[in-house]
Amino acid sequence: MELQVKRLEKSVSLPSIAKKGDAGFDLQCNETIELLPGERKTVSTGLQIAVPENHVGIIKDRGSVSLQKGLHCLAGVFDTGYRGEWKIVMANLGKEKVTLEKGMRFCQAIILPLAPVTVVEVKELNETERSHTGFGSSGE
Repeated sequence: MELQVKRLEKSVSLPSIAKKGDAGFDLQCNETIELLPGERKTVSTGLQIAVPENHVGIIKDRGSVSLQKGLHCLAGVFDTGYRGEWKIVMANLGKEKVTLEKGMRFCQAIILPLAPVTVVEVKELNETERSHTGFGSSGE
């Protein structure tokens, strides 16, 4: 599958996959930005990406950024019709101010196929073994 990417500036790096077989490709900051504890900001990638038809772009945390800096990605869905710059909402869940430097790999994008879905209203849902049990239903 081909992923079409447009750089908004020559200095912006293309998305990259660190190792063969990795699910996500890393995105880099296109600006230096500071996040105070509890703060949320959008971070520019400097990229426009055309998600292929019948697919979706999902933004996920990079493990090292989450663990070491306490950052978390929010609002991470890019639909196939979106053609604007990919800006990522980041939240600082840590207790320290965090600086994301321009060029730093700060999140990853995964391109996934979509199954066609038709919403159908029903009076009852079929029963399952789990039924209505929720959080913690499978044990600790």
